[in-house]
Amino acid sequence: MLLLSTLPPLALSTYPPSPEDRRPDLDLLSASRVALYSGRAEQAYRLLLTARPEGAPGPDWLDAAARVYVGLDRPLLAAEALMELGLSDAGARERAVALLERQGPGAAHPAFQNLASQPVQTEKKVLKSWTCLLPSPDGNAYVLADTGLSKVGPSGRVEAVAPLTGGVDLCSDWKGQVVALGESQLLWGPRRINLPGGLVKPASVAVTPDGGLVLLDEKQRRLYRLDEKGNVLGSAPLTLKEPFKVRSDMAGRIFVADRASGTVSVFNEGMVPIRVLDPEARGQKVRKIEELCVDFAGDVLLLDGRSRSVFLFSAQGQFLAATGEAWRMDLAGWDGLRGLIYADFKNGVVRRLRT
Repeated sequence: MLLLSTLPPLALSTYPPSPEDRRPDLDLLSASRVALYSGRAEQAYRLLLTARPEGAPGPDWLDAAARVYVGLDRPLLAAEALMELGLSDAGARERAVALLERQGPGAAHPAFQNLASQPVQTEKKVLKSWTCLLPSPDGNAYVLADTGLSKVGPSGRVEAVAPLTGGVDLCSDWKGQVVALGESQLLWGPRRINLPGGLVKPASVAVTPDGGLVLLDEKQRRLYRLDEKGNVLGSAPLTLKEPFKVRSDMAGRIFVADRASGTVSVFNEGMVPIRVLDPEARGQKVRKIEELCVDFAGDVLLLDGRSRSVFLFSAQGQFLAATGEAWRMDLAGWDGLRGLIYADFKNGVVRRLRT
């Protein structure tokens, strides 16, 4: 079973608890985060309400509120909290705007329409050695290959290389640091972390908002919870036939893509199933999932290896947009906001789209 962070049981007799019921030694805001990251979003919400200050809420409360509302599938309330937080944090405002643009009728239409850069010609042999792409807000991109991680500038010139044997997955943490997974090591920003023993085929990694890691062993069909040093905290089996990619959102929910069924299963932090995102049930034929990207609010982007296009869905499974046949995508990476980068192996092209 998956080992979770523990929180002493709270006697919540009211909604929210009355002041006399509060434990004097309890930091309610921290307790709200722990409850959320332990898969108890409703309890996190009650604690959040109790922790709300009498005056204008500060950045810590607004950040916690946005996370709790994401965990409760309340995107508009999450956007409202992020917008208030955006008065002092430009990144939060950018997330709020992105979230608002994906809500309501017609939200899909502006997506994937504008080109943000000219194509960069790249040798086809080099492109085909890549396994993952990740755009960076500063205009750079990160490329993972079997031999290492490269930082590539806007012009296509490689600016830095970090060796990593058997590179298979690439993501970023909640501070923007790049995390690359190899066959026996992780690169996490400037750190190099050895993977624990007992793994058979590490295939994917995600950083949870509490600062830990979730590692997918594709062969064992099992998720491992690791701390920031790579120590195993617990594990949980998966009933999926062919899980190959894991991601997490800002509420701590875990997303696992299954090639066999063509679906994405969503779990809370405690690995309790929440929903299954099935593109076909939404009228979208994704024949072979090759890439899974998840943004801060749980919106899901899938790369279809057959149509060479990407599909964007909301956290609730609503279809938002697709690239169609306008661009051929063999490899794609998304920053969860407006940065989508892809590689076209046939034409030897790397290009950015603005979503």
